[in-house]
Amino acid sequence: MEKPLEILVHLDWRHVTVRDICAGVLRYAVSKPGWNVTIGGNLPPGNGTVFRRRPKFDGIVSGYGSFRALRGVRTESTRAIVFLCGNEREPRLSGMADIRSDDAAVGRMAAEFFRKRGFSSFGFVETPAEGDWSTERRAAFCERLARDGAVARVFGSLVPSGGKPDVGILRKRLSAWVKALPKPAAVLAANDLMARSVLDICVQCGVSVPDQVSLLGVDNDFCICEGSRPALSSIALDFSDGGFKAAEMLDAMMRGGERPAETVRYGVREIVERESTDDSHGFRRTARLALDYMRNNYGWRELRIGDVAAAVHCSRSHLEKSFRAANGTSPADALREIRLAHVCDLLRSTGKPIDRIAALCGFAPLHLMTAFRRRYGVTMGAFRRNRILLR
Repeated sequence: MEKPLEILVHLDWRHVTVRDICAGVLRYAVSKPGWNVTIGGNLPPGNGTVFRRRPKFDGIVSGYGSFRALRGVRTESTRAIVFLCGNEREPRLSGMADIRSDDAAVGRMAAEFFRKRGFSSFGFVETPAEGDWSTERRAAFCERLARDGAVARVFGSLVPSGGKPDVGILRKRLSAWVKALPKPAAVLAANDLMARSVLDICVQCGVSVPDQVSLLGVDNDFCICEGSRPALSSIALDFSDGGFKAAEMLDAMMRGGERPAETVRYGVREIVERESTDDSHGFRRTARLALDYMRNNYGWRELRIGDVAAAVHCSRSHLEKSFRAANGTSPADALREIRLAHVCDLLRSTGKPIDRIAALCGFAPLHLMTAFRRRYGVTMGAFRRNRILLR
């Protein structure tokens, strides 16, 4: 009879996700009657495993912040170590492999989710900690949006290796970034902790979540997501699958197999929707439909906000409320901006007289001259002569 293999599951139990990882390892271990599994790591006082002598483990599954502690439990008899959620910049111990989340799938899933909701303004918030997983999520998110001709504005909060982020400076920069985002915006944060930071900044700045910023995190950390107001939507990773694959890889390596040439990935399960991406009132949809109607009919001088409301099948008061919630402005202001933008285009690209431009853009000539100067601070004649770049 072969000697049983001693397996240590050594995790940082401060992360709620490690329970799923452990469950995945044990699901694989059930099929291995020759495995003796010990649960270790920084378990709560009184519940941890106490070793009277330094044990000899044949294999170790570890992860989530417990990398440094591995040196204290690894012995000469340890044949293999599999580390979950490892950073490629971290040094490797001999006989060690790692398994990571499919971070590209995270970015793609978020981009497709937001595109189906009809957003045209996007943002990504990185983590201050140095991590390839954050970079990969950002890259995949931006690349997937680029395929549809969309661009994501990235908040880069990464600090130099070994440095510590200045929380005050980061919050000030993040606040300016949130304020500058064209609204309504869809924002993916690198993880739930960063999503909570974005949410706190939005509350501080008076930016409505989800009406002006639809916010999505990653990890589906129940305590963070449900403890936020509004509750945070999040992408749930398949941590149980990660634990199972880690145990499977450990088994192969202990039997003499080579460390995999490429990093093994565990999958993404689903998007768990909560209040931070909710549009149950239909504010964003109503505002988007109204904007589309205005862009197609801005040249009609008799166009009134009541006509726009009727075209999108709602009352004028609901349209006003939708615009305030989704864009932070009124439908009348939005219509004026659309018309003035087209006035600028015609002044730049044509020699049409002012009264003709006014007619094409839904203005009376005198009203246009007043509105243009009030909005841009110059006359239309000066604008045309100098081709001024206006915002």
